Amino acid sequence: MLGKAIKMNLEDILPLCGVVGAFFLLYEAIEAVVLFTVKPDTSGAVCGMILVAVCAMMNLFAGCSYPVLNVDMLLRHSVTRKTAILATFGSLTLNMLCTMALAFLLGKADGLIADAWMKALPWVTGVDRIEVPVWVYPALGLGMVCLSLGVGAVLQHFGRKAFWGLWAGWMLLAVGMNIIDWHVLDTLNVSAVVIAAAAACVVSLLGGSALILRANVKN
Repeated sequence: MLGKAIKMNLEDILPLCGVVGAFFLLYEAIEAVVLFTVKPDTSGAVCGMILVAVCAMMNLFAGCSYPVLNVDMLLRHSVTRKTAILATFGSLTLNMLCTMALAFLLGKADGLIADAWMKALPWVTGVDRIEVPVWVYPALGLGMVCLSLGVGAVLQHFGRKAFWGLWAGWMLLAVGMNIIDWHVLDTLNVSAVVIAAAAACVVSLLGGSALILRANVKN
């Protein structure tokens, strides 16, 4: 049964990577249309940043379903709770590694395409680049894995009530991001923000694991 669960999760990688590829193709198509119609003097190489954000949000939302579905299925077939945690964490990590690796490669390809546009079109004289540091891919990916495990474990343990509570929290966060004065962020200590984010991820991972260890098989 554990092997079956792993196989099912492997089948999820293809559509997840397909979403990343679709965003890449959409971006390149839009850029081509803009270059030939608007004729700006620079081409853009920012797709890497977009794909990182897509991977993070896609894996976060898709990953929340893994503890809900996988844990219950594994426990029904007499898999230990510790094994269920490892299987779920491993599946989430594998999904993130594959999609982030694809995002990295396509980001590099976007830079090459932007350079090619500059050489091919006489009105394009430069490239606007936003480079994503390599360390961002594994760091952000691991953070999303921890968060999705924690959120999914809460949903698995508390059910519909937890869903509405998390939904309300997400809506408050979305509203807060729209009304916040972003200039305040310039005064924040970067190290403190990184430490706080890492602590939140660790709490989510440990809390989610603790909930899965106490999970009951649902009828």
